[in-house]
Amino acid sequence: DYAGGAMTDWGAHMLDIAMWATGGRLPLAALSAGGKYVWPNDAKETPDTQQVLYEYPGMLVVWEHALGLGHGPGAAKPNEHGVMFYGQNGVALVDRWGWEVFPEVDAFPSSQSVYRMAGLPRREIRSEPGLHEKHFVDCLRSRQRPRADVEDGYACMVACHLGNLAYRLGRKLHWDPEHQRIT
Repeated sequence: DYAGGAMTDWGAHMLDIAMWATGGRLPLAALSAGGKYVWPNDAKETPDTQQVLYEYPGMLVVWEHALGLGHGPGAAKPNEHGVMFYGQNGVALVDRWGWEVFPEVDAFPSSQSVYRMAGLPRREIRSEPGLHEKHFVDCLRSRQRPRADVEDGYACMVACHLGNLAYRLGRKLHWDPEHQRIT
């Protein structure tokens, strides 16, 4: 009754990274499937396992969570989660500690594989406690726009709630970004 489950809990942290590729646009549609497979008898009303397929202009975004696995999808470290960006030349993995790029091959991998680009080794991201909070307070003082402002948060949460609603209703939902409503 009072929460959106992993879709909104982790979606707020991971889908905002995926939205870098969408330019912060709102989704056009969402289709979801899942269920309570890991802990079927607990009191939660939200799925512990869920996938959502989002349609954005010119691209698809896939959300996936499965609680209780101990290793989230698209993460280089155990007990974490990440975001994978699939492009024509390679795949970029971004998680809370860093990023890396895996090259794509021109044909089915073999001993004769030709890669479309060179991969990029893992690069760690400097993370200090309080860095996000300091940036926010600095932006309040300077009146600069923060890296993740309220409009970004709104677009991310529309995606999260649209995913949960598509799951609960058991059908594809279309979002009208101009009128801010489900059609």
